[in-house]
Amino acid sequence: MAPETIAAPPRALCFAIGPYGEDGSQSRKWSNFVHEKVLEPALLEEFAVKRTIDEPRSGRIWRRIQEDLERAPVVIADLTDANPNAYFELGFR
Repeated sequence: MAPETIAAPPRALCFAIGPYGEDGSQSRKWSNFVHEKVLEPALLEEFAVKRTIDEPRSGRIWRRIQEDLERAPVVIADLTDANPNAYFELGFR
């Protein structure tokens, strides 16, 4: 009989707000740096760190953002570049 594997409990959501910009732009490079080198290493054991750009899906993007902002116990906002969308999302939260 094979030993049972125990699944890790699901991690809480940490939603990351920020300026993303186009692929290859300075904003995207900065966002990727913050996500990969700062947030994930610091929070990965306890939280699933998510950005809107990490799950491209069709449909109304605002609905997905709203749902994530409402259900995430932790939201981190990068206000670099004075991005209006980041301000709006933070204000909504």
